[in-house]
Amino acid sequence: MKSGAGIWSLAFSNDGSMLAGCSDALYFWSVPEGEPLGRVTGESNNCLDCCWGLGLRIAAVQGTAVRLWTLERGIERVQGVSQECVKGNIELTKRIKSKKNPPMAVLGCAFFTATCPPGKEGDGTEGPSVAAGGEVIVSVGVDKEVRLWDVNGSNDKPVTTLGEENGYGIGSKHNGHVFRAVPSPCCRFLLTVSSDRVPRIWNLSTNKASHLLAGAHELSVQCGAFEASSRLVVTGSQDLTARVWSVANGNCVAVLEVKAEVVGVSFAPCDLAANPDMAVVCVTTVAGMQIWELHVPAVDAPAL
Repeated sequence: MKSGAGIWSLAFSNDGSMLAGCSDALYFWSVPEGEPLGRVTGESNNCLDCCWGLGLRIAAVQGTAVRLWTLERGIERVQGVSQECVKGNIELTKRIKSKKNPPMAVLGCAFFTATCPPGKEGDGTEGPSVAAGGEVIVSVGVDKEVRLWDVNGSNDKPVTTLGEENGYGIGSKHNGHVFRAVPSPCCRFLLTVSSDRVPRIWNLSTNKASHLLAGAHELSVQCGAFEASSRLVVTGSQDLTARVWSVANGNCVAVLEVKAEVVGVSFAPCDLAANPDMAVVCVTTVAGMQIWELHVPAVDAPAL
């Protein structure tokens, strides 16, 4: 890693054996040994975000594109010492570029697995045109769009652009840069956060916005996360607060006055289904990290 290069995001592989980090390239480390495994690069080396798909597939945001690699792991000799290495399979499996002319920067990406049958025109279920069990990549960025792409399909155009005025949620499109997209653990919902201060929860079985979380955050919202049972989301903002919301009705159930700009949020892995009145939230700010233990009112499971 270049001297002085920052790390923009980190992601564990699904089996927990590898850690990927976004910096001046996409770097990999072995979790058990804590040793570097290698890196992959693309046309634009600087990486802003990354996410793991099935197996050893990983997507990373680089410039105006999301690049998807299928990784291989092997052993090579370095100064007489055997060292595990990671490399891209033929360097690149797929590239998804911004559709604006000129292309605009992509800021975030996410994987999820389609859980609903593909929607059919006119049947009221305009979900992604991806078979159940198929992988979908979400891309978001400066162009204010939230796009869904079929990993195994064509990368010439997305299967869906959320919020477009085409019956997929009129009036729900973001009005500012979209920083992150976060799928729910059940893969039925998607949370997006933006400089327009209004996070959105999307229902992926209809591709419509279930809730616009408006009138609360006063400045740009930069991060968000789902709780394990998909009943709650938390959002973090430059307004020095994090807010916890019900996925079922879009109501704000807690305001965390953290007194610093929020750059990361997550829930501890305690399931509301098993602990219905307890939630533990980790908030990362520009000043440090805070752990909040919340007693939340009874929260209904969202309708699927």
